[in-house]
Amino acid sequence: MDIPLGLLKLINSWLNDRQAYVIFGENKSKIFYTHIGLPQGSSSRPYLFIAYYSGLVTCLSGFSNHIFVDDLNVLISPLTCRGVKPIIKFLEEEGTKNM
Repeated sequence: MDIPLGLLKLINSWLNDRQAYVIFGENKSKIFYTHIGLPQGSSSRPYLFIAYYSGLVTCLSGFSNHIFVDDLNVLISPLTCRGVKPIIKFLEEEGTKNM
């Protein structure tokens, strides 16, 4: 991808130093920093999700897959059980790259 430096800096600042808290009933947690995921409710979220996972979707083009806004579903049915292990390994590696 050929992304302009200014846009990369904007995305970087949007994703760094984010704070969150949890409310459950009448209780509110202390504020904590979050280092994974995309901020909820942003209009940029779907575009970043698609850009981030576009490589994975391309790799899975031989399988049934569905990507919508910020949700990715993949249906894989290999011809043999032995075909499942490398696919699962690939998905685990891709899914945990930035955690």
